[in-house]
Amino acid sequence: MGIFAIEGGVGLDALFGDRPRVFGPQVQRIFEITRVPDVAMAVHTQQRRQLVARDYQAAFVEVDVLVAPVAPIPAPRIDTDEFTVAPLCGPYCGAANLAGIPSVPLPAGTSGGLPVAIQIMAPAGADALALRVAYALEQAAPEHRVQVPPLAA
Repeated sequence: MGIFAIEGGVGLDALFGDRPRVFGPQVQRIFEITRVPDVAMAVHTQQRRQLVARDYQAAFVEVDVLVAPVAPIPAPRIDTDEFTVAPLCGPYCGAANLAGIPSVPLPAGTSGGLPVAIQIMAPAGADALALRVAYALEQAAPEHRVQVPPLAA
């Protein structure tokens, strides 16, 4: 169990208490897993979080921002079971959150007709830098902007 599960379990419990039955079986399973108190695991995952944050800090000594994929795969089709692809994507899009650094996702085209995205990561506290770089990239490649369809009347 990772830090997201531990903290997520605390949040879910605060929001829904003993009412997880209002959710489907997959979310109920998450409730069950995250309710197991494991202090040693919580301490260990916090230590790992600190190591990840230090690794990112070290990278930002050499570069201003990092550009990485949001996920190792294109966005899944709408009929895909999200629990089959979520484990693939978590390490990519959750790393910045885990390290406590800003991350701005941007559309970066398509693969097989499905969208792909990149993320701009900046040092902790440098949210404005991440936004400026994301904006500059968005202006440089307007063809990748998300096209919002018109609303039906």
